[in-house]
Amino acid sequence: MIWAGSNDGLIHVTRDGGKTWTNVTPPAMPSWGTVSMMDASRYEAGRCYIAVDGHQENVRDPYLFKTMDFGATWTRIDSGIPRSPLSYTSAIKEDPVRKGLLFAGTANAVYVSFDDGAGWQPLQANLPQACITWIAIQEHFGDLVVGTNGRGIWIMDDISPLRAYGSAASSAGATLLKPRSAFRFKQRQAIDTLPGDNSRSESGPAGAVINYVLKDAVPGGATIEVFDAAGTKVRSLRGPGNKGLNRTVWNLRGESFLSVELRTTPDFHPHVWEEKRFRGRETRPVSHWGIGNTMSGVLLPPGTYKVRLTAGGTTSEQTLDVLKDPNSQGTIEDIKAMTALWTSVGQDINEVVTIINRLEWIGKQMEDMNKILAAVKNGPALRSALAEAHNEMRTVERLFLEDQLLASDPKSYREEMAIYQKLLWFSGEVGTGAGDIRNTEDNGPTSQQIEVYELFKKRLAEARAAFDKLLAETIPAFNKTLQAAGFGSVIWR
Repeated sequence: MIWAGSNDGLIHVTRDGGKTWTNVTPPAMPSWGTVSMMDASRYEAGRCYIAVDGHQENVRDPYLFKTMDFGATWTRIDSGIPRSPLSYTSAIKEDPVRKGLLFAGTANAVYVSFDDGAGWQPLQANLPQACITWIAIQEHFGDLVVGTNGRGIWIMDDISPLRAYGSAASSAGATLLKPRSAFRFKQRQAIDTLPGDNSRSESGPAGAVINYVLKDAVPGGATIEVFDAAGTKVRSLRGPGNKGLNRTVWNLRGESFLSVELRTTPDFHPHVWEEKRFRGRETRPVSHWGIGNTMSGVLLPPGTYKVRLTAGGTTSEQTLDVLKDPNSQGTIEDIKAMTALWTSVGQDINEVVTIINRLEWIGKQMEDMNKILAAVKNGPALRSALAEAHNEMRTVERLFLEDQLLASDPKSYREEMAIYQKLLWFSGEVGTGAGDIRNTEDNGPTSQQIEVYELFKKRLAEARAAFDKLLAETIPAFNKTLQAAGFGSVIWR
């Protein structure tokens, strides 16, 4: 069976492979309307949808038709599409999963129907008001793809919520829709483009798309929690709380690593707080190459995860399958081994960051105390004791963070990296935190990586011992000196 539509507004159908054709043009077909797109249904042999474009004859209204009986009778199904000079229709598409779910394109918009064309709703989102020339559905991923006149191709990733929308389940207070499987794609080498090539594209959301329906708006948004197969919570997200359909994306990573918050003034850079980027701030970050990717957490292994939605006092759960990158030659066991190493490194990073931040609080108190002691009678003697304690604190801090990073300066390489940055770079090496392509095959840890990590663990243990000694001996001794002179203590717990 073959359907054919022509530029002069005629519809023909053959049911014998083209030997004979029957004119089944709808009586309501506009004169000289262009049959722009036809979609034969996969659910019933006699069902077909057509979109007619009449704007070349100055017919600006939408014309969408469907037949259930091989074109013997037709029903016009464009009610609900607003009439305007740009409402003429050029595309219509039936969903391959949910019967009666239709998509239509006009000269300036995309519309969706949940009731086989009886009514239509806008589906514009961030799509520009461009002429829709064709509609396709990528069936493996369930993505809606539209071709536009002059503005390229647009993709609405994952239309599974539209397939579930209107079901009985969505009438609950909060309903988490079944998420599609997510691929644990690894970043790979980009493809070069020709000089002067003006084409460009945006990648879809990396990770798992989480869709849910809220019966009513939830101020403050919804909470989404992800648990691994052992029941351990690996990530907590905050999603929008709008009435109706909502979407957020989990990037398949665990919680982001903690961030250093510098509060002190480096001895070698007393004007750091006068820099425009730090004026009026209480803290400043550590700056170094690749920090945005490095701090984004561990990319978790393939497997089955549980996703829990909590909103407005209602809880809803679904399972999520995370699949291995089909381009990767690594095994699941390799990935789990590397993830275990990466997770351990991440825990070390968080410990180091916590220590640095505690040292920064201590250092900030000492800096302020030095200003106070400069204005009191017995200040000079106490300032000498303060300087000694402060120098010991700085010595310990430099075991964790080198001077160039204490100054928030990533450009200077005048000294060896301290344990914090060594762990960050190592995290990027064993995983994907550095954003490069060296580990795209998901290989397990190498013997060299394990050996290097043992060296880092030893160095961290030595630095931790120095930190513990500072808190157990140096700071208490200095506090006794302060108390004897009638001053308060440095708060360090």
